[in-house]
Amino acid sequence: MKILTSVFALYCSLWCYAQSDSIAHTVFLIGDAGNDVNPCPCLQLLEKMSAGKPNTSVIFLGDNVYPKGLDGKKSSEQKLLTQLNAVSKVEKVFVIPGNHDWLAQAPRGKKAIVRQQLFVDSVVKIQAQQLSSNDHGGFYPKQGKPGPFTTHLSPQLRLVIIDTQWWIQGYPLHRVDKSTAPAREQYRQLLFRLDSILKVAQSKNETIIIAAHHPLFTNGTHAGNKFKAVQWLVNYTPFQVFGLLGANRVLSQEMTHPRYKKMRRDLLSIIEKYNNIIYTAGHDHNLQYFQMSGNRHFIVSGSGSKMSKLHNKPFVMTHSNDAHPGFFRIEFLRNGQFNIYMTTVPDQNVKVN
Repeated sequence: MKILTSVFALYCSLWCYAQSDSIAHTVFLIGDAGNDVNPCPCLQLLEKMSAGKPNTSVIFLGDNVYPKGLDGKKSSEQKLLTQLNAVSKVEKVFVIPGNHDWLAQAPRGKKAIVRQQLFVDSVVKIQAQQLSSNDHGGFYPKQGKPGPFTTHLSPQLRLVIIDTQWWIQGYPLHRVDKSTAPAREQYRQLLFRLDSILKVAQSKNETIIIAAHHPLFTNGTHAGNKFKAVQWLVNYTPFQVFGLLGANRVLSQEMTHPRYKKMRRDLLSIIEKYNNIIYTAGHDHNLQYFQMSGNRHFIVSGSGSKMSKLHNKPFVMTHSNDAHPGFFRIEFLRNGQFNIYMTTVPDQNVKVN
């Protein structure tokens, strides 16, 4: 009898351990995937790894349609549909905007964002009905607003989505929507709400994914190595008039631009107050992973359909890849831990944390 009791106790302990160590939710992170009308190898690999898996989400991190978002061309719609078709058998699909989705920062960028929202939400809803799923994701934030939008992917896993291009978009000749409040007030409200969300999440011991398009750490081309002399002239001299007339549509995408620097500084001032945060972005066309103190992680996953080399390296990276297209995958376990994998074509996985 004692032997049977011991065996039963061992079985129970092993079962409990297996349950705590099992996967609660898997998240795939892919950015800048909007360059191909037909499925590229990266999308094919994403479909292979994600299709039909339970408790799975895919997040597209912006620049979903090159070169200017949904600009009315059939080829633009097809580029977006190609991505959505690749994840048609995934339970939850989230799509967030990047700078190219805002008509590459043109004056009517908000209209293009709303068009993309309606298109994505319609397709994702139909796909969810085929999967008999009610909680299916979609395009966020809505109506060209900055966010933050937040939802739970699992009981202890919170997703927060912000539109960083909204922050950079608003120049005198390229205004964002001010129908509800002045842009400065909306910006202040965004920071306040983000801080409140992270505070509540930490009090509940939740892990937080912040999904955006622009990275807060990068050693890629957008780290600000390009156009240094031009940036200085346009940003800090009377030649600023050329920035107001349109030059900032290119220059503001660099981390050294004043508006980008302020956005980065303000976001980090909030994020660094909390733990268990994974900030994910695209924008630079490679794969980068930075691990910081306080269990804070920063991911650049922007090689969905384009590639660019890493340049100067102002930040210490834990892992990177600028030779192969790919994406990141995060497995969240029931015990509160998570494993981050960098996946590259053809089907190579590296655990990075």
